[in-house]
Amino acid sequence: MHKPQFDGTPTTEEYRAYLALLLRDTFIGRAENLPLARATDRILAQDVLARLDVPSFDNSQMDGYALTAEGASRENRIFTVGREIPAGGRCSVRAHPTI
Repeated sequence: MHKPQFDGTPTTEEYRAYLALLLRDTFIGRAENLPLARATDRILAQDVLARLDVPSFDNSQMDGYALTAEGASRENRIFTVGREIPAGGRCSVRAHPTI
């Protein structure tokens, strides 16, 4: 398939034409029931929902810190924790732009 070249952001017409090109050779077959061991390289016909939550509590998949270099120096390496956000919580503070 030839990948089109766009100068900047594609127009709506260019986007639709490219999408049609991508979908042109897409095969949508009939659904079939298979044992899990034979389902490799298949696409699900519908969502699979878990019967119970695992884990059963909010769990953060990433821990970390956001720092600003303002006021930092070799002599001053102490940073104040401005806010703790529990797993599943939302932060209302926006990060400042980078340099």
